[in-house]
Amino acid sequence: CNYFAAFHGVFSPHSSMSVSQCLDLDGHWVLDFGGALDIEAFRVFWDDGTSTELIATHSGRRLMIEVDDEEVFGQIEAPGKIRWSDGDLWTREGPSQREAAASSVQA
Repeated sequence: CNYFAAFHGVFSPHSSMSVSQCLDLDGHWVLDFGGALDIEAFRVFWDDGTSTELIATHSGRRLMIEVDDEEVFGQIEAPGKIRWSDGDLWTREGPSQREAAASSVQA
């Protein structure tokens, strides 16, 4: 599945894949203002230990999270980059730090 195509309306609602199966956002993301977070299974894990549900809307063309009781909308600008309605830019830098920690414990 081409997640970039999904965000530009090419995702077919008749496909056997759901939007969440098509979009691969899991990984470690850095924020343009200097913070960092992990996304796993459509859940955002903030540096302070809290987490927020990440919702794909409009057939996968937009993302939504709730921050400080306000809805913030995001859109993929390019693979590995999400631009948010509050002006933030998130850039994926690799696998989730939480995934990396779990796999090093298992090794």
